[in-house]
Amino acid sequence: SFPAWLCFTPGLHVIFPEELSLGSVVGNIIIINSLSKMVQEDVESGTVIALISIRDMDAGRNGEVNVHIPHGLPFRLISPFEEHYTLVTDGPLDREAVSEYTIIVTATDFGSPPRSAQQFFVITLSDVNDNAPLFSQSSYSVDIAENNGPGALILTVSAFDQDLGQNAHLSFTILESEVQGSPVSSFVYINSENGNLYAVRALDYEQMNVFWVQVQVRDAGTPVQSSNVTVHVFVIDENDHSPALIYPAPERMWAFNCKALVVTSQASTE
Repeated sequence: SFPAWLCFTPGLHVIFPEELSLGSVVGNIIIINSLSKMVQEDVESGTVIALISIRDMDAGRNGEVNVHIPHGLPFRLISPFEEHYTLVTDGPLDREAVSEYTIIVTATDFGSPPRSAQQFFVITLSDVNDNAPLFSQSSYSVDIAENNGPGALILTVSAFDQDLGQNAHLSFTILESEVQGSPVSSFVYINSENGNLYAVRALDYEQMNVFWVQVQVRDAGTPVQSSNVTVHVFVIDENDHSPALIYPAPERMWAFNCKALVVTSQASTE
């Protein structure tokens, strides 16, 4: 039989079954140090995850052991010296793509018939704020009728973040700019929690028929990640003005009519 020791680095969350497979290469796997933390997804390639030591008490080829893990995982085993192995990361980790890995350690001797034992543990990745929030659209366009009431809902912008927890807690703000010489915030405001964009005052098509607003979404992670989007607001005309006669002016029309009346009177006298 053989004893096997697994020494885990800080930040590793592992789960072990209670029983091992039977065989020539058997024994209890002893956890020397297991911390109930997770491996951060941004650890560098080559980071040590576990130290494994295995021994088979048989003699000759029966006591020689091959240890391996499945292919296709971003981990590999390094054997710095006989009977000792180091499990290290082999490439970048991405929690958003794969949130946890099941590592199966298989130890097989070279006897005839060969005997083996297996043990597995689960590596869970913890989130880092490596994704910026994204708006559901690359830009927004909306129509709003003029003479709207103050507080009228213009539209709702939405965004999502692939991270977790505080890293995915989003808030919306309006980036300051000017509309016809006035701050854009004097025309619209946004609910920071739900992305609802409201009118601050009534809009007048005859004074302004289009303007745009820059909205920013930020997460609550460290470092803060953010994205911007442009909202185009088109003010729609309403029939709120009566037609006005421009030419001839009413006073000129009155003078013309009076002159015509005098001429007619003179002709009648003759």
